[in-house]
Amino acid sequence: MIEPRRRGGSWPWIASGCVVFVAGFVALRSQSTILAAEREVDALRGIAKGLLLRPATVLALRAGALDLDLAAFAARCERFGALLKELDEPLAAIAVSGNEPLARAWAAEPGGPAAAFDRHRGEPDALPGVAFVQRRSLFLMRPSGRDD
Repeated sequence: MIEPRRRGGSWPWIASGCVVFVAGFVALRSQSTILAAEREVDALRGIAKGLLLRPATVLALRAGALDLDLAAFAARCERFGALLKELDEPLAAIAVSGNEPLARAWAAEPGGPAAAFDRHRGEPDALPGVAFVQRRSLFLMRPSGRDD
Protein backbone atom coordinates (compact mmCIF):
# COMPACT_ATOMS: atom_id res chain seq x y z
CA MET A 1 0.00 0.00 0.00
CA ILE A 2 1.27 3.44 -0.90
CA GLU A 3 1.11 6.06 1.81
CA PRO A 4 0.01 9.52 0.80
CA ARG A 5 2.76 12.14 0.68
CA ARG A 6 2.86 14.31 3.76
CA ARG A 7 3.23 18.02 3.39
CA GLY A 8 5.49 19.92 5.74
CA GLY A 9 3.10 22.78 6.17
CA SER A 10 4.15 26.38 6.51
CA TRP A 11 6.25 26.07 9.65
CA PRO A 12 9.63 25.79 7.82
CA TRP A 13 8.95 29.10 6.08
CA ILE A 14 7.84 30.78 9.29
CA ALA A 15 10.90 29.46 11.16
CA SER A 16 13.20 30.66 8.38
CA GLY A 17 11.60 34.09 8.51
CA CYS A 18 12.10 34.26 12.27
CA VAL A 19 15.77 33.32 11.93
CA VAL A 20 16.31 36.03 9.30
CA PHE A 21 14.53 38.60 11.47
CA VAL A 22 16.59 37.78 14.58
CA ALA A 23 19.84 37.83 12.57
CA GLY A 24 18.95 41.23 11.12
CA PHE A 25 18.03 42.58 14.54
CA VAL A 26 21.35 41.41 16.03
CA ALA A 27 23.26 42.92 13.10
CA LEU A 28 21.53 46.29 13.53
CA ARG A 29 22.14 46.35 17.29
CA SER A 30 25.84 45.72 16.73
CA GLN A 31 26.01 48.91 14.64
CA SER A 32 24.23 51.12 17.21
CA THR A 33 26.21 54.21 18.23
CA ILE A 34 23.95 54.57 21.27
CA LEU A 35 24.86 51.11 22.58
CA ALA A 36 28.54 51.68 21.74
CA ALA A 37 28.56 54.87 23.85
CA GLU A 38 26.77 53.09 26.69
CA ARG A 39 29.51 50.44 26.80
CA GLU A 40 31.82 53.24 28.04
CA VAL A 41 29.29 54.71 30.48
CA ASP A 42 31.52 54.58 33.57
CA ALA A 43 34.37 56.49 31.93
CA LEU A 44 31.94 58.94 30.33
CA ARG A 45 30.21 59.62 33.63
CA GLY A 46 33.63 60.42 35.08
CA ILE A 47 34.28 62.92 32.28
CA ALA A 48 30.84 64.45 32.80
CA LYS A 49 31.36 64.80 36.54
CA GLY A 50 34.81 66.34 36.10
CA LEU A 51 33.55 68.92 33.61
CA LEU A 52 30.20 69.55 35.35
CA LEU A 53 28.23 68.35 32.33
CA ARG A 54 25.17 66.15 32.36
CA PRO A 55 25.81 62.46 31.61
CA ALA A 56 23.28 62.54 28.74
CA THR A 57 25.23 65.40 27.14
CA VAL A 58 28.54 63.54 27.28
CA LEU A 59 26.98 60.29 26.07
CA ALA A 60 25.37 62.15 23.15
CA LEU A 61 28.70 63.71 22.22
CA ARG A 62 30.41 60.31 22.47
CA ALA A 63 27.83 58.63 20.23
CA GLY A 64 28.83 61.13 17.56
CA ALA A 65 32.57 60.75 18.10
CA LEU A 66 33.27 57.05 18.49
CA ASP A 67 36.31 57.35 16.24
CA LEU A 68 38.19 59.34 18.91
CA ASP A 69 40.11 57.67 21.70
CA LEU A 70 38.98 58.52 25.23
CA ALA A 71 41.69 61.16 25.85
CA ALA A 72 40.89 63.03 22.63
CA PHE A 73 37.22 62.76 23.41
CA ALA A 74 37.74 64.20 26.90
CA ALA A 75 39.53 67.17 25.28
CA ARG A 76 36.55 67.61 22.94
CA CYS A 77 34.20 67.61 25.93
CA GLU A 78 36.38 70.18 27.68
CA ARG A 79 36.18 72.42 24.60
CA PHE A 80 32.42 71.84 24.46
CA GLY A 81 32.10 72.97 28.09
CA ALA A 82 34.14 76.12 27.40
CA LEU A 83 31.99 76.98 24.38
CA LEU A 84 28.79 76.69 26.41
CA LYS A 85 29.53 80.10 27.93
CA GLU A 86 28.87 81.74 24.54
CA LEU A 87 26.88 79.13 22.60
CA ASP A 88 23.92 76.91 23.40
CA GLU A 89 24.52 73.15 23.43
CA PRO A 90 23.47 72.52 19.78
CA LEU A 91 25.78 75.25 18.46
CA ALA A 92 28.59 74.06 20.74
CA ALA A 93 28.12 70.56 19.27
CA ILE A 94 28.45 72.03 15.78
CA ALA A 95 31.57 73.91 16.87
CA VAL A 96 33.36 70.89 18.37
CA SER A 97 32.48 68.79 15.34
CA GLY A 98 34.69 71.06 13.26
CA ASN A 99 32.64 74.08 12.24
CA GLU A 100 33.31 76.59 15.02
CA PRO A 101 33.35 79.70 12.76
CA LEU A 102 29.87 78.90 11.50
CA ALA A 103 28.55 78.21 15.00
CA ARG A 104 29.93 81.56 16.22
CA ALA A 105 28.46 83.38 13.22
CA TRP A 106 25.03 81.85 13.86
CA ALA A 107 25.26 82.66 17.59
CA ALA A 108 25.93 86.32 16.74
CA GLU A 109 22.70 86.61 14.76
CA PRO A 110 19.75 88.51 16.23
CA GLY A 111 17.84 86.57 18.86
CA GLY A 112 20.83 84.73 20.26
CA PRO A 113 22.15 81.19 19.87
CA ALA A 114 18.90 79.32 20.54
CA ALA A 115 16.91 81.34 18.01
CA ALA A 116 19.72 81.07 15.47
CA PHE A 117 19.83 77.28 15.81
CA ASP A 118 16.07 77.05 15.38
CA ARG A 119 16.32 79.22 12.28
CA HIS A 120 19.13 77.14 10.71
CA ARG A 121 18.28 73.63 11.93
CA GLY A 122 17.12 72.53 8.47
CA GLU A 123 20.45 73.34 6.83
CA PRO A 124 23.04 70.62 6.18
CA ASP A 125 25.65 72.45 8.29
CA ALA A 126 23.36 72.14 11.31
CA LEU A 127 23.31 68.33 11.16
CA PRO A 128 25.84 67.79 14.00
CA GLY A 129 23.72 69.97 16.28
CA VAL A 130 20.45 68.30 15.28
CA ALA A 131 21.95 64.83 15.76
CA PHE A 132 23.32 65.89 19.15
CA VAL A 133 19.90 67.13 20.31
CA GLN A 134 18.24 63.89 19.20
CA ARG A 135 20.85 61.67 20.87
CA ARG A 136 20.78 63.71 24.09
CA SER A 137 16.98 63.39 24.22
CA LEU A 138 17.30 59.64 23.77
CA PHE A 139 19.94 59.35 26.51
CA LEU A 140 17.81 61.43 28.90
CA MET A 141 15.20 58.65 28.70
CA ARG A 142 17.72 55.87 29.32
CA PRO A 143 19.16 54.98 32.75
CA SER A 144 22.71 55.58 31.51
CA GLY A 145 22.02 59.25 30.78
CA ARG A 146 20.07 60.21 33.85
CA ASP A 147 21.62 62.44 36.47
CA ASP A 148 22.70 60.76 39.69
